[in-house]
Amino acid sequence: MGIHQPIDGLAERDRLRRDGPLLRNDFIDAFARIEAAVVTYLLRLDVKCCATAPFGQKLGALRANRNSFQKPASLDKWIDEIAALSAMRADVVHSVLEVAQVRDGDTTRWLFMFRNSGDPERPALLLNVGAWRLTTGRMKMIAHQFSQQQLKAPAPTDRASTSG
Repeated sequence: MGIHQPIDGLAERDRLRRDGPLLRNDFIDAFARIEAAVVTYLLRLDVKCCATAPFGQKLGALRANRNSFQKPASLDKWIDEIAALSAMRADVVHSVLEVAQVRDGDTTRWLFMFRNSGDPERPALLLNVGAWRLTTGRMKMIAHQFSQQQLKAPAPTDRASTSG
């Protein structure tokens, strides 16, 4: 007796349905590390930004304070990359996790599909396991490296004269 797998790839579909929530959790955790780093910088810079403000506004507030960083151009690069990942994060978090069968000629693949909830005109996000893991790993690396950005030293304040 051997193990029988359906010819049409349903075993692959079932595996993706089982593994999808775990991949999504890792993805969300990785992005949460980025969000935490952004909020930490806003707090360190004493930037007034509502805690419930959308993440894009928090990134904008950080960019507005770019001159507080030792390498503002480097900060801009990180913020641009984080903003691009933020759109993907919105799709992954706010969409139903679906598994779609994609056919290209004779090739059939099973992919994760996230329909955009905010803009139904935009095509759905399709990810294979490898691309999703690669993006999650990239976000973990970004969170670490972004959190290492150095702020400029505060300007020294003149001490009040104590002559009397």
